[in-house]
Amino acid sequence: MFDRHQPAFAQVARAAAEVQRLRAQMLAALAPSQEAVRRIAADVAGLTAVSRRLAEQLRPALLQVQRVLIDPDLVRRLHDALDSRQKEAADILAEKGWWLAPDFPLPLLNAVVRLKESGRGRRINRFICDYYTHRRLLALVRGWDSELLFQPRHHLFLEALWAHRQGRWYLSIPLLLTQIEGILQDFGAQTGLPNRTPVKKIARELHLETRDFTRILSATWQAQLDEIFGSGYYKTEHKQQGLRRNAILHGLELRYASEVRSLQLFLQLDTIHWLITEKAKNKAA
Repeated sequence: MFDRHQPAFAQVARAAAEVQRLRAQMLAALAPSQEAVRRIAADVAGLTAVSRRLAEQLRPALLQVQRVLIDPDLVRRLHDALDSRQKEAADILAEKGWWLAPDFPLPLLNAVVRLKESGRGRRINRFICDYYTHRRLLALVRGWDSELLFQPRHHLFLEALWAHRQGRWYLSIPLLLTQIEGILQDFGAQTGLPNRTPVKKIARELHLETRDFTRILSATWQAQLDEIFGSGYYKTEHKQQGLRRNAILHGLELRYASEVRSLQLFLQLDTIHWLITEKAKNKAA
């Protein structure tokens, strides 16, 4: 920058001018960034104001939720209302050969009760079948792999699911019946029950009474399972209405196929899976 042939003051002046020029370039380059920073700061301030207004608007609702959470009497009333709706739905479902399956959400139970109250009880079966789409049933079947007793049978469940989806319930129903019996027999052996223990007796080992919901579920499921597996003397059962294991597997009932029966057996397996899992949790606790 310095030239030995020019006076020192001239070189200093040139250096100062160069520094001034570089400073001006830097300020010009930084100006847009500074403007962007100012805009961001303004936006943040605006968001803070909006957040403050939202907080003021939400405070009454949050206080109401807090009161619900800390009001034991209100919690008890809500629980009683839910328990009452479950019992009401369980009675209606039992008339149709269903039970309070663990996968049934509260909106489905409410719909069942409304259909009954409005005189459209005949639509309950159709409503439940429509609810269980192929995707929903596939999700159930995949979830069963979490239980060791179910894992080796996964390919059979998929075959039954294919048949169910194709409307070939003459195939899905006997296949699902054998898997229910096989899993319960395996569970009985696992818990130390003697060989050839009746399925209905093995199922009673899965009965739960820890909460109102599980007690109702266990009782309604057991009642329907008893109907399916009967007394064990198949010759007297093939003329009875409903889904009968002995009459079907011994070739005595020839017109047993229906979407409702096939779906009920999928839900039987799902209930068994849920009960086995809950039983294991309670034992571990």
